[in-house]
Amino acid sequence: MRSAQLAILLTLATGCNAFYDTSTSTSVTSYGFEERTFDDRLPDALEYLFWDCTEPLVMMDGQTEVDLLGNCDSSYYRYGSPEHSLAMLLTMQDLELTEPLALSSVGEPSLIAFDFWGWDVCSVEVTPTVEVNEVALYDLQSWWTTRGGDAALRVDFDFDAGIEADVSFSRGAVSCSQSWMSRYAAATIDPVLNSTFSVELSRPDLDIWFVFSKNTSNQLEVEVEAQMDIGEILVGNALDLLPSDFKEDLLENQGFRASEHEQNIASGIEAGLEGVAVAIEATADDELDAICSVEYDSGEMLLSSDLDCVSNADARSSSAWSR
Repeated sequence: MRSAQLAILLTLATGCNAFYDTSTSTSVTSYGFEERTFDDRLPDALEYLFWDCTEPLVMMDGQTEVDLLGNCDSSYYRYGSPEHSLAMLLTMQDLELTEPLALSSVGEPSLIAFDFWGWDVCSVEVTPTVEVNEVALYDLQSWWTTRGGDAALRVDFDFDAGIEADVSFSRGAVSCSQSWMSRYAAATIDPVLNSTFSVELSRPDLDIWFVFSKNTSNQLEVEVEAQMDIGEILVGNALDLLPSDFKEDLLENQGFRASEHEQNIASGIEAGLEGVAVAIEATADDELDAICSVEYDSGEMLLSSDLDCVSNADARSSSAWSR
């Protein structure tokens, strides 16, 4: 996913030093303890670049690669602001998803009972298929925060619309208390269930976190976590031709099906952005000495490094230490 991809600027490469301040401490027992402070310049540049080059970001079912710069051409790199520097860095980071983005799925079958013509009780097993054709994302906001106690760059999309999808249904055998009524019941519900309906989604929201920590070998670890909330799946008034209790029962079951699609979208985004996390880790390990700590403090991420992290405490307590 392109917007979250912009977090690649955390590769800490030479071209990115506009996004952090560096300070070094010396003491009797320690030399060269270094701390890099990432403030709001990084998330701000992320937002501006998305607004300039990308919005809206469109994800499509089966997508296998991401165009990082969307609507911006090479002339965008000439101006020297943080977001322009970020755009230049991103031209070197082509992203191919580890597997096609999976947005569609088949729901669990539901047994629905209903009164037919007010005097017979029938039931049928109905299975929905929700095909999400595309998700268009707007209004990116980004800031430093924590995730599970670790420092994290959060990328948040809040939008009222922008998901294009269709719902279709398949059914099992119709069973009525009077067997001769089954064919009449099927004749009533089949014209509706055999149609495809547009989907309405309430309160969609997407959050992505790049979570930073250090492992036992004093190397940087970056993990991607995504959470999708598509609210409730509604098929609107298209089912009005069905018996009212059948329609109500069918719509009641949409909530748990929504969670299935939320997990599909979140998992696809996490898998697609694994390459970004690996690139961040590799570049940090190449450029820095051992990673001593990764912390979040008052809206900033603080990354400290040293030769071996043994003198970490001495460096922090030294009178020469300053940020």
